Amino acid sequence: MNRFSTIILVLLISLSSGCEKEENTDPNYPATVIEKESDEIWALVDELALTPLSGCTAVDTFGFCFIDTKIEGCNLSELPDSNLLLPEIEALFEQGLINYGSFLNITDPLQVSIQSVKTLSGTTYETFITGYPDSVNANWMVSTGLQKFNDIPVRGTRLQMLVSGHEVVAIGGRRFTNIYIPEKDLFSAEMARESLLGEELTYKRSTYKITSETYWYDYQKSIVPVYLSGKIELRVCWILYPETWEVVVDSQSGKILSSVNISSL
Repeated sequence: MNRFSTIILVLLISLSSGCEKEENTDPNYPATVIEKESDEIWALVDELALTPLSGCTAVDTFGFCFIDTKIEGCNLSELPDSNLLLPEIEALFEQGLINYGSFLNITDPLQVSIQSVKTLSGTTYETFITGYPDSVNANWMVSTGLQKFNDIPVRGTRLQMLVSGHEVVAIGGRRFTNIYIPEKDLFSAEMARESLLGEELTYKRSTYKITSETYWYDYQKSIVPVYLSGKIELRVCWILYPETWEVVVDSQSGKILSSVNISSL
């Protein structure tokens, strides 16, 4: 089984000192995903070993699959028999949802839709076929949109399938099954924005102080997975956009979960 790699994907969202608000008292919030035991992880690896996915699919410590083309033994088809037509790629993806949906926490394949089909280098299907109509050297990465819960998008939940030759050879992505949304927000988007007045944001070498003159773009509401040691917390957040910044604020506690200068990305 040494061709499988099991890693921890850690994306820590630092909890800054801003917006010191009273903690939410709902015992069900936030929903939490706990790391799996090693025997559970290896049970998933063993299941994958019985499928064509085994060479290029790995499992993280939460039991989520991810595509890893650098695994020893991941042999992608360099010369597929012929370029697949877009409907053929889409059909392979749809069949993949049926065959491998359990690995991705998919219970209803009809609720999952394709957002893009690209080569491994990021070229869209349409551009590739137009520019290289006679080429037969293409492996396709099929990606979906985000998971939604009660019409609220969940960040970091795009699914992917890697199509090589005429089959799906790898899958990856995170879909959560235990999302919980409190009955009401303790902090509205307006309250969250007002609480940021005077706050100094920092990202890498960029700083910005929010004032009454700050221009605000439209806000969004998202469920944001917060990655902590040994667990993931699924927090319902306001995504605020002061000037060139994105600020994520918990709708229940009012705390800033992250701030990023988008122009620096």
